[in-house]
Parts: sequence; C-alpha cells; structure tokens
Amino acid sequence: MRKVILLATMIVLFCFNSSAVFSEQLVTRPKGQNEWEMLNQNGDVVGRVERTEKGNYKFYDRGGGYVGLILHSGKWIPRDARRSYTTITPEAAQLYLNVLKVIETMK
Repeated sequence: MRKVILLATMIVLFCFNSSAVFSEQLVTRPKGQNEWEMLNQNGDVVGRVERTEKGNYKFYDRGGGYVGLILHSGKWIPRDARRSYTTITPEAAQLYLNVLKVIETMK
C-alpha cells in the first residue's frame, strides 16, 4: 500500500511540475522582412526566427547564437550536424519545439 501511495504522489507531483514548463505561450513580433522575434509571457525575447529564400527557417537563441535550420518537413538540422557526432542541449531542444509551434501559428 505504501508503494502505491508513493507512486501516486510522485505522478501527481511530476504532472504539476511539468505543466508549468509546457504551458509557456510564445508570441511573435516582426523584426524585419522574413524575420520574427519570439517573446514569452513576460515580454522577454526568447529567440529569433528567420525565413530563408528556400522557405526553410533558421532560428537563433536569445543571445543571437545560431541554433539550427528547420526544413519544410519540420526536420531540424542542428548547428554542428556535419560533425561525426552531434550533441543537443535540452535548452536547444525546447527552443526547437517552441519554434515549431511558432511556425505553425505563422502559416
């Protein structure tokens, strides 16, 4: 019985903690031609999205660093994709997911 209560408590805590992470709503603001800034609920710049001539999207983090390219299919080509191995930080992965949501709202 203790194991069931412990497991149920852990599941409930996990659900409440993760809901705050996934509930962040981003707003886009045009920055120039084919370029948008992504803002969080507080109005802070989270990143930048830029449409290329071929219709793909480049995206940058809040510091202006290039993160990668998103193709028409939604596939992400990270900055270091030509290396023999590619590592992706959790922040870059979350930014990629946020950019996908922003691209869907822009279409």
